[in-house]
Amino acid sequence: MINDKYTITAVAQKVASDLEDFSGHKILTYINWAKAGLRGLQQEVLQEVKTIKVPMNDYYAIDLPDDCVDWVKVGVQYGDKIFVLGVANDIALLQDETDCGEKVANTHYPSVDDLTNGISLEAYTPFYFTNFYGSYPSQGNWNDGLYGLYSGLPSKGFFRENKQARQLQFSSNVKVTYIYLEYITDGSVCNGSTQVEPKVFDYLTQFVHYERMKFRLDVPDSLKHRTQSDLHYMFLEIKRRTAGITMKDIVNGVRAGYRMTPHI
Repeated sequence: MINDKYTITAVAQKVASDLEDFSGHKILTYINWAKAGLRGLQQEVLQEVKTIKVPMNDYYAIDLPDDCVDWVKVGVQYGDKIFVLGVANDIALLQDETDCGEKVANTHYPSVDDLTNGISLEAYTPFYFTNFYGSYPSQGNWNDGLYGLYSGLPSKGFFRENKQARQLQFSSNVKVTYIYLEYITDGSVCNGSTQVEPKVFDYLTQFVHYERMKFRLDVPDSLKHRTQSDLHYMFLEIKRRTAGITMKDIVNGVRAGYRMTPHI
């Protein structure tokens, strides 16, 4: 279980302790290196998914978070349920503006996209929003996550992605205060109190040690290469632990479980 000892700041303190440096002068530098290591690990291996509650603006759009790589699911609360919304490519991405330059919401006209998929909503399998933390925005300290807290049924045709503005534009008949957004994060929104898993903690400690000696002329190349090699193997171990099952894994498992024996 993750606790307070597995944080970005704790990584920096561990590095300082390894070096017997108790002055604290380089803690901030170590924290910045650890944050960079976490971002790289997030993008290449972990690919963490978050869910946040985002306010709808006056012209029915939401801003994608700064750390959003891509959105996964979009939903609205309807009574005690969360309905997952689908994409409608015919929604206009341009709005009229006032004299002050503020965008004005487009008028809604009914279309076939207002209809739900199918007749019986109870026939659909619920969706789940992963890692909802209950606030927006939160600058890096994502604690007390809840998995599968909200579920819903797929509806269709209510929003469109505006890549240029980094927004999701909704149909003007989606009159809600908040949108639930599940997305893949790049790990850039983090700080010293950001918590990490134990295996990631060990990797980041090694990463900071390598960063601090990488450009030093007084460190032997042999030590740099050994530290880099250890870091590489730790990276592969994290990748192995977090990777899903592959077709090769299934084939190897089946082959290992059967032997050629006489059939009687």
